[in-house]
Amino acid sequence: MLNLSEASRICGKDRTTLYRWIRTGRLSAKKQDDGGFLIDPVELHRVCPYVVNDNVKDVKNVSEGVAESSIRNNMTHGIDVAVVEELATLRAENRLLREMTDDLRTRLDKESEDRRRLTYLLEHKVEVSPSVNDEKS
Repeated sequence: MLNLSEASRICGKDRTTLYRWIRTGRLSAKKQDDGGFLIDPVELHRVCPYVVNDNVKDVKNVSEGVAESSIRNNMTHGIDVAVVEELATLRAENRLLREMTDDLRTRLDKESEDRRRLTYLLEHKVEVSPSVNDEKS
């Protein structure tokens, strides 16, 4: 997360411009207890596109060429956190789907075995002795 000053340096806009964007809803930010704002790097990029240049290892504003490697590190950290959270969510979902698949496979195997057993019983009726038949009548 970036404060207004860091976001201002990254996108090359004044802090007052960013503050106005936050007030009007153009830019989303979280308000801190001290009254300051924290801006998600992805949200800043949505409103004010900039380029992360890996060869130079800095952040460059497309229009104004602002460059600072420390800001790039802050930016990638914010993005990395979002990627890690998404990865954890996807792994949990994957694990749940695998468990469901295993459960369904087990149920299908059991049902198949029951079907085979019942089919065998129908095809190979056990001869009932007459004495057992007479007792039931």
